[in-house]
Amino acid sequence: MALGFPAACYVVGTSVYSMAGGRAGGHWLWPPENAQRIAALIVFPIGEEFGWRGVALPRLQRRYSRLTAALVVGVGWAVWHIPMLIIAGSTVTVFAISAVSLVALSIFCTWLFNHTQESLLLAILAHAGGHLNNPTQAFPNSTPFIVYALTVCVAAIALVVIDRKAWRKPE
Repeated sequence: MALGFPAACYVVGTSVYSMAGGRAGGHWLWPPENAQRIAALIVFPIGEEFGWRGVALPRLQRRYSRLTAALVVGVGWAVWHIPMLIIAGSTVTVFAISAVSLVALSIFCTWLFNHTQESLLLAILAHAGGHLNNPTQAFPNSTPFIVYALTVCVAAIALVVIDRKAWRKPE
């Protein structure tokens, strides 16, 4: 579930978009296609998740609700990616879509982390799943990335609504 969540969101979102008459304009999956992206798949999740879910999230959850902590980590995660997006020559629109998807993914990663006795390994795998299927490779066609971001948001909202009890501040 951890590794496949981002890809599953994209496939479901693309299916719904296609059934509604849309044309996603790309592949159904976007695996890493070069050495740089393969290295990112392995290195970045390990380094980032020790900070996001290993240190920041548990501390924030002691002070705030789990949902608030997930949102704060998600915003931090989005801000963390600003230099990478600038180097890549991304537009403000791409940053906005990235920020939305990272905050939504933070909700999923927080839910997973808290439901697996704070398994950092599963948080790392969930993060790696985002690199395993990365529709930003479709640029300049942004439709696949927008479909992905919207689907991840719907999934995050569903997690919050369906499992409301899980988002309260731990006692």
